[in-house]
Amino acid sequence: MVTTEFKKLVVQCIEKEKTSLGSYAKVAKRASVTPGVISFCINNLWENVSDEMWLQIAQELKMQTNEWKVVDTTTSKMTEQVLVSAKERQLFMALAHRAGVGKSEACKLFEDNWKSQCVFRIECREWGKREFLQQLCIRLGLDTKRKGHLSLDELLMMAVGFFQERYFHKPLLIVDEGDKLKPAALRSLITFYNECSDKLGLVIVGTDNLEIEIKRGVKYNRKGYDELDSRFGRNFIHLYGSTLDDVRAICEANGIKDKALIKSIFKECEPLPRKVDERFVDFVQDLRRVKRAVTRELLKASLNPSPS
Repeated sequence: MVTTEFKKLVVQCIEKEKTSLGSYAKVAKRASVTPGVISFCINNLWENVSDEMWLQIAQELKMQTNEWKVVDTTTSKMTEQVLVSAKERQLFMALAHRAGVGKSEACKLFEDNWKSQCVFRIECREWGKREFLQQLCIRLGLDTKRKGHLSLDELLMMAVGFFQERYFHKPLLIVDEGDKLKPAALRSLITFYNECSDKLGLVIVGTDNLEIEIKRGVKYNRKGYDELDSRFGRNFIHLYGSTLDDVRAICEANGIKDKALIKSIFKECEPLPRKVDERFVDFVQDLRRVKRAVTRELLKASLNPSPS
C-alpha cells in the first residue's frame, strides 16, 4: 500500500513540475494521466487515486527515491580508451552509436576526472557556426565581448589559438552530440585540424546519424564533407553496449541485489547479440531503459518494504 509520506513526495514532485512546465495540464501530459488525476493528488482527494496511479506518476515524473549512482561499464571503458588515445596521440577521432548507450555520461565522467589535464567538453545543440564558436569560446573561458563584434573567422582563430598555446599539455576537445551541429559548424572542425595538427586531440561524439550524414555528404559531394571524413580517418568507432555484468553492477550500486530481478531487468531491456572474440555476447543498447526499470523497482520496494 502506498504510504502517506510517499504521496506527499509525489505531490511535491507535481508542484515542482508545474513550476517548470507552467500548468498542471502539462504535468498530467508528462505523467501520462488525466488532469483530473493530478487534481485529486494536489487537492488531497487521495482516495480517488489508485496505488498503481501514484506509482506511475512518480515514475513518469522521474521522482528520485535516492541519488542515481554511476558505475564503470563496457561503454564507459571503451569510451575512455578512445578519449585517452585521442589525447595522448593528438588524434581526431569520431565515435558514433545509437542514443542511450551511455556515451555522454562516459564523456562527462572523463571530463570530470581529467579536467586538470587540459580536457574540455562542449555539449552541442542545433547550432550554426557562429553559435557553436561563441559557445566554445565561452566554454574555454575566452572573453569575446571585450573585443567587440568578432567575425566568424576571428572567433574560430581565438579558439584555435587557445589550443595552440597549450599544445605542450596535449589538450583534448570533446565535441559531444556533434550530430546536432549544422553543416557550417561541422566544417569549422576542418580548420581546427589544419591549424592544430599534432597539437590537439579532438573526439566528436554522436548518434549513428553522425556517420550517416557525413558519409552521405561524401557520396553526394557536399561542401566540406569529404574533408571532414578524411580528418577523422574515414572511420567511425562503434560501441558494444552493456553486458549482463554491467547491468548487474548498475542494479547493485543502486540498491537492487536480487539476482532473478536483475536478469529480468536485463531481458526487459532487449539485449542484442554481438560477436566479440569469436563468441556472441548479449548487449543492452539503451541504458535509459535500465535506469527506468531500476527506478520503477526501487519505487515498488519503497511501497512494500521488506520486514526487518
